Amino acid sequence: MKPIRLLIHWPHFPGYVAACVAELRRRHPVDTLVLYNRVETNAPYARQQYQGVGEVCDITGSSQAGLDELIREFHPSAAIVGGWMPQAQRLARSAKALEIPVVACSDNLFRGKLRQRLFPLYRRLFLRRLHDYYWVPGQKAKEYLVWAGVKPSSIWPGLYAPDIFRFQTVASLRGTAPKSTRPAFLFLGQYISRKGLPELLTAFEAASVGDWRLILCGSGPLKGLVARHAARLGRIEDRGFLQPPELPQVMAEATVFVLPSRHDAWPLVIGEAAAAGLPVVCSDACGCAVELVREGDNGFTCPPNSVPALKSALERMASLADAQLEAMGQKSRELVAPYSPSNWAAFLFGKLCRVVQNKNRAR
Repeated sequence: MKPIRLLIHWPHFPGYVAACVAELRRRHPVDTLVLYNRVETNAPYARQQYQGVGEVCDITGSSQAGLDELIREFHPSAAIVGGWMPQAQRLARSAKALEIPVVACSDNLFRGKLRQRLFPLYRRLFLRRLHDYYWVPGQKAKEYLVWAGVKPSSIWPGLYAPDIFRFQTVASLRGTAPKSTRPAFLFLGQYISRKGLPELLTAFEAASVGDWRLILCGSGPLKGLVARHAARLGRIEDRGFLQPPELPQVMAEATVFVLPSRHDAWPLVIGEAAAAGLPVVCSDACGCAVELVREGDNGFTCPPNSVPALKSALERMASLADAQLEAMGQKSRELVAPYSPSNWAAFLFGKLCRVVQNKNRAR
């Protein structure tokens, strides 16, 4: 079989996507060209060199002519673009000029904002001719696109896949974790209000959870708030920002993962925590709660912006016996297992075979 030549555009090309692309290339006849643009965030990730992902190019600031030339030289048979940001639209136009199928990634959830309410009109005017398919992480993102007028048959599930293999090492690391830090709730994320950090700090201080600790890992403008709470309550620990390879070790110290975001598309970190065998407390504003959290089975959800509800969820977790927490952790592993890089690669390859074949027949 002639290899499929796949153009992939992904903002800042994170490690979990690199793991998926490497699996795609290793298991299936696919050649790839990965294009990324640098995105400013509160998370200072170190630039990494990934193995097995083929050619990777930084296109930050590239002109339309430069993108056209780069894509023509690669001569892709299909393209995946990172949404509809300006550069993604330019890439989609370049790909469309070659008459190949274009898949747009979308993790947006409907929150009632004016800009979102105008999206159906924007899509009809500017995007409908650029994108043949949309790829979403879960049910909530699909519902938003269907509301916006996209045919359900043109929407693919399973956009995000945590690097499950990396976090399977947590079980072996757990025996070496410092005993003084357990039991512990763990928060991993940007120190910003959107992640629900103010609510978490307030709820944890008020919660009756015995000697449980709260380990916080991240960076951002609310670092001073974290420091003030940690100064008042010695059971709050600020570990600062951790690079991805450091995450399994801190997860090995944790007992329960917590992410009470005010809104969050499909936070990969919940999938990573589930792969590490952690029960989960999260807000139902986290898109992946639909797929990865079963109430009472592997975790608890609560409404966003609700300190009382979050406090209650923390207390419920802290009241459980070790055997119950272990059973919840095992359920977390089971729920996230279908979202592995190998399954991501198999699904994408199957879809690519069909859409490329259909496109060739139409010519």
